[in-house]
Amino acid sequence: MPLWINEKPDWIKVSGISQGFVKFAFRTDKPEGPFLRITTENGSYIQMDLLDGYLLSVGHVVHPVKLLADGNWHSAKFDVKALTVQIDDSLPIIYLSAINSEKAVSEVEILLNGQITAVRGGASDEWMCSDSTSLKSEVTPHILRRICPFYEANYCNCQAPASVLEKQTCGKIDEKKAFQLDRSPFKLGFFYSPNFGEKSKISIVFQSDSDIGLVFFGVANTLKSKTRVQTNFIGNKFFAASCTLSNSDGIEKCRSCSITRSLENNEKWIRLSYFHYKDYSYMTVNDAICQLTPIQTASAEIHVMDGANLYEVKTTNKSALFIGGTYYSNRMDYKSINKEFRKDFLDFTMEKSPSLRGCIAEIIINEVRENLEKLLKNQIKLITTNSNSDIFGIDKCQPCRVQNDQCAGAKCRSPSPLLGLPPVCDCTSIYALQEPSSGRCLVNSSSSSTSSTFGAKKYGGLTLTSSPSPSTISTNDKIILNRTTFINSGKASLDRIWMLLRLPESNIEEKTIFKMASIQIKVGENGKNVIIEIDHSRHEFYIQNSKDDERLHLIAIKRNPSDLTFNIQVDNQIKSSEFFEDSIKGKIDIFVMPVSLEVEDSEGGENFDNNAFPGCISGKTFFKL
Repeated sequence: MPLWINEKPDWIKVSGISQGFVKFAFRTDKPEGPFLRITTENGSYIQMDLLDGYLLSVGHVVHPVKLLADGNWHSAKFDVKALTVQIDDSLPIIYLSAINSEKAVSEVEILLNGQITAVRGGASDEWMCSDSTSLKSEVTPHILRRICPFYEANYCNCQAPASVLEKQTCGKIDEKKAFQLDRSPFKLGFFYSPNFGEKSKISIVFQSDSDIGLVFFGVANTLKSKTRVQTNFIGNKFFAASCTLSNSDGIEKCRSCSITRSLENNEKWIRLSYFHYKDYSYMTVNDAICQLTPIQTASAEIHVMDGANLYEVKTTNKSALFIGGTYYSNRMDYKSINKEFRKDFLDFTMEKSPSLRGCIAEIIINEVRENLEKLLKNQIKLITTNSNSDIFGIDKCQPCRVQNDQCAGAKCRSPSPLLGLPPVCDCTSIYALQEPSSGRCLVNSSSSSTSSTFGAKKYGGLTLTSSPSPSTISTNDKIILNRTTFINSGKASLDRIWMLLRLPESNIEEKTIFKMASIQIKVGENGKNVIIEIDHSRHEFYIQNSKDDERLHLIAIKRNPSDLTFNIQVDNQIKSSEFFEDSIKGKIDIFVMPVSLEVEDSEGGENFDNNAFPGCISGKTFFKL
């Protein structure tokens, strides 16, 4: 049965453990307070404290760990000999070097305000119950005490450092008060505040419709220095960088860190916070934390450290905070922008991290929660010459057209925010078909569940084996079952191409079934071999499936947002390749070319199995820019 620590004088004490570990499980919703005290035989001791919900301090040393005050169960392990503490069996390993390691540990006191259970100790990992001679406790009973009660606002809902919050309690996010930011070269898409300094604390709740974007950029000018701070994300990786330029010697020093979120995290809203403790700065993304460190350390992200990837404001000595985007575009109508604002904050260089395309639900600056509607009205007055709100691509965030559970893990996003289209399940992001009537994602598609016909059987989409006829033979003697055209001016970048299909099983030799510019998809060995050729590179994939297996295969080419490569995927097999996008600019024809059942010359010709599965593309092929 768990023990409760409710008041400061309360404690749970483990003694008589001279080797092995002292282990226990805990959960709490209190972001600040004592955590652990270790005492040696000569009476010296050191205490570990929980700070801001994410940090553990030992003496003057602060260790970023993770969000511990979230109401979830966590584990702690203290090594009696090595004098180290580890949380949830993960890094960092915290060294208690301030106490005398030559003397044996006499007591381990658990002081955390919350629930404690599963206390074990010694080399044999012995469980300690309330009647154990090695376990003592002195606790104050609170019958009504609850951790993270669902019926009221509490710290567990915040997922932010306690010091950045206006109040240390948070309720559910009010989506009706959220604002949509559109990524447009002809409109401004950001929130602006002049209240930013070197030690400003920022917390922003947002959701993104894109895999890349800027969260905030701030510039703080003082008599001694100019500091730029930027947070952005690429895919599931979040970056924070701070660069300070000394006005005396002109040297700029940068610190940065990054957080990689698990692909399993499907939270609709993300809270990113930036805060400080003593001389160090930190970024949190929901329950994860990182400390900004100099370039010399192994954990630094070099490509954001040199400051080249941060926005720049060279013409002003003012301070400002831009959330979701910056004033980088010179395509705006100058007459609509305040002359002083344009002079101070227009960045003439190319756009660095692209503007956020998504919704912002909450902004907290220096522990003050901003009223977003009021903030927008104020910046219209400050930035525009005639209070013209049309220059801002900002509007109320629209709710998803379908229930989130119908998206099967895909994001719900507007297919075209500039046209004001309502958000729907982005089924293409999880390589799923979309049901037209409901908008839900069909994640368990099989070739027999669709509607096209070949012979006496029903299969989906376009059939990939055909008998030739004069009407289907093109000028280059290739059979074209479907041909479509799209025009890319070159201003948009290709994000992905993907299709769901059953492979034709009638041919042994390689046959091309899909062609788009320099991309060709070929099939051979009776549907067992898939070849994807891009420019001059060739990638082969081998498939093992039985004849009665009606599942569709995924073929996808997807951009890696963090570099210039593309992932080429066939089912669960993934290979990486460079991809020159110049080949898909301008007018591009797309061909789907079925394997012909025509019997070729018997001398050296290829034999086709007329009874083999013809193959099919289910639904359509998807292109995303």
